[in-house]
Amino acid sequence: MRQLTFAACVLATAAAADEAPLTLTSDLNRDSAYETFLLTPGEDGTYDLRIDTARGQEIVAPGFVWAGAMAGQMPGLALAANGSVQVISMNDSVGRDRWRQVLTIVYRKGAYQVAGFTYGWHDTLDAANYGDCDVNLLTGRGEATHAGVIRTFRTRAHAVPVTRWADDPQVPPECGIAP
Repeated sequence: MRQLTFAACVLATAAAADEAPLTLTSDLNRDSAYETFLLTPGEDGTYDLRIDTARGQEIVAPGFVWAGAMAGQMPGLALAANGSVQVISMNDSVGRDRWRQVLTIVYRKGAYQVAGFTYGWHDTLDAANYGDCDVNLLTGRGEATHAGVIRTFRTRAHAVPVTRWADDPQVPPECGIAP
């Protein structure tokens, strides 16, 4: 019975993670009209980010985030407390290496940009192999944790327009993960 309860909890957690919306609205450019942010299936196991502005402009960032076919691998959108849009991708269900990535989108210098990078991981078979990395790509300041050891750093990684992220992901090398 204990194993059945544990399995049900794992499945419920994976299903809840997959319930993140694929569409949301926010006024990132502060023109008093909401933009619509959508994640749509792309090519080769990715999802595209599409931004529709109130003025009829459509911005498409192909291959923006990875997506798997199983529960716990679907991307989603969320609003940060400050109103920024967060694009979430993850592998929370398959293999021993589990991870969650959050890309924070802002509107700066006339463009929608990836301004924040957050990544957390853990190894399901090695409890000592876990960590996270959180970087403000506007300032270059970040913090990385590996197995409980916290390190702050400055990076040359920088904010890029959402349309360039797939071709030029600014994953800070200080995070110790491959893009």
